[in-house]
Amino acid sequence: WTTVVLGFFAAAFGDRAGICSSASGACSVVVAALCASHGPGYLAGCAALAGILQIVAGSAGMGKLIRLVPHPVMVGFVNGLTLVMLKAQ
Repeated sequence: WTTVVLGFFAAAFGDRAGICSSASGACSVVVAALCASHGPGYLAGCAALAGILQIVAGSAGMGKLIRLVPHPVMVGFVNGLTLVMLKAQ
């Protein structure tokens, strides 16, 4: 349910069409590792903390710093995330 809520808020308040799939993919990898190592009891706290950190970062205007990351680095990250998700299947 974490990625469903994350996807809803990204679609409702975001301004990019592809933000839902990227955020859900990264979130699923982190949440799966968290639940495997600590159990599902930490899931709600992790989701709440991630949301708070995103709100603080957005309010501080840190989104403009993504311009410093070159496009090939972002493409490589998404491709690597795809391989991690395929391996987890």
